Amino acid sequence: MAQAFPDAATSLYMAQQRRLSRLNRTLSARWQWMGSDFDVSWQLVSGLIAADVAQAQGGAAQDAVDAAALVIPTADMLATPSAAGFAGIASDGRDLTSLLYGAVVKAKSVDAESIAERLEAGRLWLVGAAETQVADATRLASSVSTAASSYYGYQRLVAPGCCKRCAALAGKEFRWNEGFERHPRCRCIHVPLREKRDGYTNDIDPSQVRDLTKAQRRAIDDGADMTAVINADRGRSRNGMTTSEGTTKRGWHAYVQRAIDREQGASTAYTTTGYRQQGFVKNYPVRRVSKQRLTPEAIYRLCGNDRDAAIRHLAANGYLVAGHSPSDVARIALGRT
Repeated sequence: MAQAFPDAATSLYMAQQRRLSRLNRTLSARWQWMGSDFDVSWQLVSGLIAADVAQAQGGAAQDAVDAAALVIPTADMLATPSAAGFAGIASDGRDLTSLLYGAVVKAKSVDAESIAERLEAGRLWLVGAAETQVADATRLASSVSTAASSYYGYQRLVAPGCCKRCAALAGKEFRWNEGFERHPRCRCIHVPLREKRDGYTNDIDPSQVRDLTKAQRRAIDDGADMTAVINADRGRSRNGMTTSEGTTKRGWHAYVQRAIDREQGASTAYTTTGYRQQGFVKNYPVRRVSKQRLTPEAIYRLCGNDRDAAIRHLAANGYLVAGHSPSDVARIALGRT
């Protein structure tokens, strides 16, 4: 049965936020030493900046190792990772100084007229890159702690104020050796998970997601599944009115479309849109339902303030999920409930 995340996990998250805030202030102060000759100035401060980031990485990794030890019983731990191994190296394996030099590159290349504007762009890049490296150290240490135990894997802890990409992954379970999807400055963390489907609740309210569009919020308020609404962004057309997400034969929208066609005594049309490797089959055809799937933006542009019509279109386009079968959704789409 799902339960609340352990105190160790929430404490780790809060400790990470405090550490990142301190690092932000420290690096901003160091960056003030930069002058008009960017390369010369960088030679003076790069060592200190790299040391600051490495220290934060080591502290974050130690916090993660300690938190994992509170979640995973000693009897299930095969080894304890060394936090020092996560410090001083960038996520892509190179030296930290090499990565952080990107702040100078940004300052040189940004479209700005004054030195002050260029330096501000470089500072923002530096702080963002440093935060990502420290957060990665937290995640890597948690991942290694899980791998060094008998636990199944980990669960993603997403906190309020997250972006919609992370909100769609809130509470998702992963095997111990699966990579952690994150974006620059992502602050989500791992929580060790003993067994599959034995995780914690991680409910994120739409009001806690910072970058949902107005149409997406309306759709969710009208009963659409938040994850389905967010994932529709992945296959969005250039004009933003249609999406290919969920339209393959095994996608939810395709199931709903087949149910609608059955209700109307029609057959479902498909279009082959490409080929891919599927098991041992090299040129497996990718077939999608021919009828285009509308995005929430298109639905509300079409329906205006007619909420009943909007709900029918949300159903017809596969945005009603929880508690519904494809047949139930089809009847809602056709106004037969």
